[in-house]
Amino acid sequence: MWGAVVFLDTCVILSTVFSTAGATQQRQVQAQVGHSVKMQCVVPVPNITQWGTFRLFLQKRLLFSNPKVVFSFANGQEQPDHQDWAYKNRCRLSKENLSLTLSHISPSDEGEYDCTVFLPKRWGYQLEYTGQLRLSTWADYSRPQISLFEGRDGALHTAVCSSNGGYPRGDVEWFVNPGNQDLRNKTETWADSDPRTLLYNVSGRLTLPKSATGSIHCCVVGGHKTVCSNKRGLSSELSGAGRGEPRRSTALICLALMMSLTLYTLQQVGAQVHAG
Repeated sequence: MWGAVVFLDTCVILSTVFSTAGATQQRQVQAQVGHSVKMQCVVPVPNITQWGTFRLFLQKRLLFSNPKVVFSFANGQEQPDHQDWAYKNRCRLSKENLSLTLSHISPSDEGEYDCTVFLPKRWGYQLEYTGQLRLSTWADYSRPQISLFEGRDGALHTAVCSSNGGYPRGDVEWFVNPGNQDLRNKTETWADSDPRTLLYNVSGRLTLPKSATGSIHCCVVGGHKTVCSNKRGLSSELSGAGRGEPRRSTALICLALMMSLTLYTLQQVGAQVHAG
């Protein structure tokens, strides 16, 4: 019986909220991923003394289906049986100011919410207070790391800037010192989203001529703030003796491997002759 009553109340909530949506100002709420956020249902805070009988619902709007019940409160207690599974054990109601604390924030929590409060009247329950909120989320990206490469033809520098764990999708910006290099059509940014956390990993590529000198650094614009890498020198790492040293080291390694292989072969031949 109680389930039917709650279902009917929910229908009343939807019809009332959407018919009065234009008259209610929507409040913006921002939350950091992984943290908690306080969602103030009604402003200003009403003076309610019937805590044992009032009813409160918080619902998330969906585009192509019925809204999700984020929180339900009736008969002086929470009603978890009528709560969507995605919000189980994540909501806490403050009776002092009719605010809801939502924990373990995820990018999937973004969206529009409707809060409604019913008070008992002689003929039943009447909608007394409504509130609309829009929740947006953010997560800061890790400090970007730069990897430097030399092109196959030896004529280009390629720098890759990588960062992860941010939201929303970020963009990579490059800075070259001295700033006389033209970066137009020389940068590219791509990103992928983790299917479980919905957080982004973002990378950017910068191509410069071999003659470029000075230093570079990159910044990822996204999340709640811009995060930047340390500076990397171009001339010291990809020009002059800096390019020759890895080649000499590679040649020495190859020579050592060839000598070890020759010695191993001679040992094997000697062992076979001795056995014969």
